[in-house]
Amino acid sequence: KKAFHISDVFFAHSLINNYKDAEYSVMVSSSLDKYRVTLSLDEEIIDTYTANEVNIRTIKNIKLWSPESPVLYTLEVELLENENVVDTYKTRVGFREFKCNKNHFMLNGQDIFIKGVCKHEMIGESGHTVLPEQIEEDLKMIKSTGCNFVRLVHYPHCKATLEIADRLGLMVSEEPGLWWSDTSDEEVANGSLEVLKRTILRDKN
Repeated sequence: KKAFHISDVFFAHSLINNYKDAEYSVMVSSSLDKYRVTLSLDEEIIDTYTANEVNIRTIKNIKLWSPESPVLYTLEVELLENENVVDTYKTRVGFREFKCNKNHFMLNGQDIFIKGVCKHEMIGESGHTVLPEQIEEDLKMIKSTGCNFVRLVHYPHCKATLEIADRLGLMVSEEPGLWWSDTSDEEVANGSLEVLKRTILRDKN
């Protein structure tokens, strides 16, 4: 590991003012206290600040992520030592609100009908060793059928799958590796909960 490094970044947000604006915060776990956060869209800086604690920031006229318009912002966190950058974390993030209202789903305040398929992380002769370009080809074919959702069965798929789905405009669900399993078995249940925990921590952004 680097002498000074970023160990984790958590991007949290909420949509406000009838989904026109957003509040967001970035929680950074690192070996130094000071860091710089930059949020940009299409290489244009939307917001940037330097901090040593969590700040709640507001952005006006936000561009929302949806299957029809999968807008992704670039989030960059730079760890600072005496104003010098000693480590960098970069990822893509979207502004969206997905929730269940009684018996129907809502995305960004609008009803959405889920149309999707199940997908294993397994392709032809390569088995579970899947290249990013193969993942993208699969997801593009799924999107071309009119789907807006993919159930990633039955185990956590690789991180690239979620990143590509985000970019193409596909919602996903993830699973902890249980099927046809006896959840009354404490070892099975605890192992599955640990897999689920690690998956949430990995893919929370």
